[in-house]
Amino acid sequence: MVNANVLLGFVIVDAVLLAAFAGILIDALVTKKPINRGLFNLLFGLELISIIALTLLEKTWIAFWIGAAAAVLYLTGVVIDWRRRS
Repeated sequence: MVNANVLLGFVIVDAVLLAAFAGILIDALVTKKPINRGLFNLLFGLELISIIALTLLEKTWIAFWIGAAAAVLYLTGVVIDWRRRS
């Protein structure tokens, strides 16, 4: 059984990472600049590490929903960046 405080910490970290994703996307949409791919990929890598840790802690249902949100934001960023560069 996982301590509730550990789980809450993971959820808070994931929420901050997803908010950073959304902030980068909003900045790209408002300013019409290309996305900073290095920062974007770093955030996605940190999100994947967190998802793997949650899976190892046997909280796969939380990891699934966080992973789904991260994947949607990442793919949205890829499409926005592709449209800006072409």
